[in-house]
Amino acid sequence: MVKALDVPSNARLAVAPVVYPPIWDIWHLDWVQYNAAVHQPMARNIGEAIGLGAQLNIVDASGKLNPPATRWKSSVRIRNLYWMEKQIEHLKAPVWPAGVFGAIDSAKAARGRELFVANCMRCHGISQVHGGDTWAVRTLPLETIGTDSNQAVAFAKATYDATKLGMSAREPGALGLKVIVANLKTQGYEDEGIPKSEWPTYDGFGRKLVAVAPCGYKARPLIGIWATPPYLHNGSVPTVYDMLSDTRPSHPILGNPEYDPVKLGMVQQVTPHSLTLDTSLTGNGNVGHWWTNDRNRKGRIGPALSEVQKYELIEYLKSATYANYPTRSVDAGFPLPCGDNLHWAANAALNLMP
Repeated sequence: MVKALDVPSNARLAVAPVVYPPIWDIWHLDWVQYNAAVHQPMARNIGEAIGLGAQLNIVDASGKLNPPATRWKSSVRIRNLYWMEKQIEHLKAPVWPAGVFGAIDSAKAARGRELFVANCMRCHGISQVHGGDTWAVRTLPLETIGTDSNQAVAFAKATYDATKLGMSAREPGALGLKVIVANLKTQGYEDEGIPKSEWPTYDGFGRKLVAVAPCGYKARPLIGIWATPPYLHNGSVPTVYDMLSDTRPSHPILGNPEYDPVKLGMVQQVTPHSLTLDTSLTGNGNVGHWWTNDRNRKGRIGPALSEVQKYELIEYLKSATYANYPTRSVDAGFPLPCGDNLHWAANAALNLMP
């Protein structure tokens, strides 16, 4: 909003670090943005192009609104974005490199799959929507998952001065983004001569432009997750083993290029280019998604896992493929927590860690 409308007061301090999510399989997901805020692939891609420096023309050099004929022209290239989106469909999750990290114990992996189906499938299984290639993903409410709330609260709580567009001086970010992206998209389709009959295809599966601010975090299928440390949305947990434990490192070491094939994650050793994360700082919390016997702990998923169970689950996650991953059919996507309430965070504190 600062760049788009030239309103300096719209600048916001970043308070919620996030890690890059893996991009294989994202084209399947019904909520395509990392935080389940956007439903349509093209809208997501235009929004990211804006964030990465696309040239906009909404206001002139003095900050005044440009005339309608030129207002929504930009450097965004719709055909290029569509081409890149289609290329992503060819990406597949990596296969465990047994020749490098060691062979998989098939018996242990089979027991791990049983544990996964019993304890993890509800949120992390593939939920195939009837009649297409879409996978419905669950977004877990903050009070259920218990992880650091800063990203969700900050995204939903921030408002912006959009009076230049005839909107309010305290417009929710998701709504402002929707309006700007919708106009840039329409102008781009027209400028690039894309027939209107093809717009739904370019949008991605004919999906409508929906932008929301859910009070939770998205759980996605975990095929190839072994290759994507660190974990949780803010990268505060260095290994899968730590994710399955009822205690976690308070100062995990991130950035070590050495991989731990036993615990599935980053080797905990300081290197010249590593970073030691202080998880006590707001936004960096490593809490939630707990396997613990403490029934009162916020974000409890289930009872504490034994060491044997942890390594059985780890063995399965090493071996998980599209052929052996638990999959079910569903009629439609799952409801979003606060998906119909853009103002849920208006009075929320940012640091809601337990």
